[in-house]
Amino acid sequence: MIGPRSRAAFHPGKELATCIRVRLRPGAAARSVSGVPAGELRDGAVALTEVWGGRATRLENRLDE
Repeated sequence: MIGPRSRAAFHPGKELATCIRVRLRPGAAARSVSGVPAGELRDGAVALTEVWGGRATRLENRLDE
C-alpha cells in the first residue's frame, strides 16, 4: 500500500510488480479502506498485510486463482 505523495514521481522503463491500483481522494475514504489515517502513509509504502493482516493474505490468494 502506497500512501499519498507530497511530490510527483516518474520512473521511465522501471519494471513494476503486478499490482492493482486504487486511487482515493483525500479524506475519510482512504481511512475507511486502509484502516489508518492517510497521513501515516505519506511518502511511504508498506505491505498490505502489515495494514490488513489476514484479510490481505486471503485477497492475494483469491487474486491468484
